[in-house]
Amino acid sequence: MERQHHGLIVEKLVKSALKSKKENSSSYTDEWDISLSASRDGIPVSIKTIKEDGRIDLGSAQRQWKINQVFRLVLVSYKNVGKKKIITSIDNYLIHPKKWRKLLGTLSVKELEKVHDHLVNNFPKGTHKAARKWWKKVREGWQNKGKLGKIVPSAKIDSKEQRRWQCGISRKDLCDEFGPLSKKLVLNKFKFPKVIK
Repeated sequence: MERQHHGLIVEKLVKSALKSKKENSSSYTDEWDISLSASRDGIPVSIKTIKEDGRIDLGSAQRQWKINQVFRLVLVSYKNVGKKKIITSIDNYLIHPKKWRKLLGTLSVKELEKVHDHLVNNFPKGTHKAARKWWKKVREGWQNKGKLGKIVPSAKIDSKEQRRWQCGISRKDLCDEFGPLSKKLVLNKFKFPKVIK
């Protein structure tokens, strides 16, 4: 899975603002987009590029459920104007583990991994319809038990062999927790271009 071109451009710009020059380039499979050792202030960074009215996709659910340290979530919002992508807001959230845990609800990483293992081991290629039906029941069960928070897990299940957990948070829930978007195009005194090229 490759990151989209505009996301890579934005990530490079954010790194120019927040990353020190002592570490090699990161990979999309790394735990953080800017690691603790590469960050200028010693705090790891997760970078997300999202349409201004879109849900915030946080990536791997297992990875998010295992976070137990202070980190920065840099959210770069944009809108499409014709063929151009126009940056509308850059927001830098400093997130503490206790706050993150609250957003995840009461679902434990152990429960999440147990269900993921069941999905991978019991629904091979060609059983995607049954897998999606099963996942719907699992999610409804978690919801009925009040286990889900504002960050909600979702299953990526296709007709081939894709069986993985993602998670995300709605823009409304994010703004309710951290305040309205800044509408500024500056991060750590680094001014961003208005158009993503």
